[in-house]
Amino acid sequence: MAAEKLTKQRLIQIVFMLAILIIAFVWRTVTYTEVKTVECKGEQQCSVTVSSQKLTITRTAMGTYEISPVPHQWQISSDMGTLSDLGEGKWKFSIDVSQMEQKPTILINGKVNIKVINTIQ
Repeated sequence: MAAEKLTKQRLIQIVFMLAILIIAFVWRTVTYTEVKTVECKGEQQCSVTVSSQKLTITRTAMGTYEISPVPHQWQISSDMGTLSDLGEGKWKFSIDVSQMEQKPTILINGKVNIKVINTIQ
């Protein structure tokens, strides 16, 4: 690229793009929330603490887990498998056994990932 004289329009364009980048950086920094990852290893049952609430994850069958007690105001989701509300603070997490090697995760309140690791296959 040949050297060009810095025009007023080009200077405004550079300053405008720099302002957009700074705003994007500040916005991402202010709105960032760290996601904590916890591993749940166990043959039949494991316990993890999320927001000072102790959750118990129990394997009921190969690829099927029961999570309790989950407060009703919590949001729970998963990247794979299916989650279903059993009522009274109990949730069922089912996953295809062929996907167990990928270590499925359960996201609680958008803040804590629980990585389910099956030690018996």
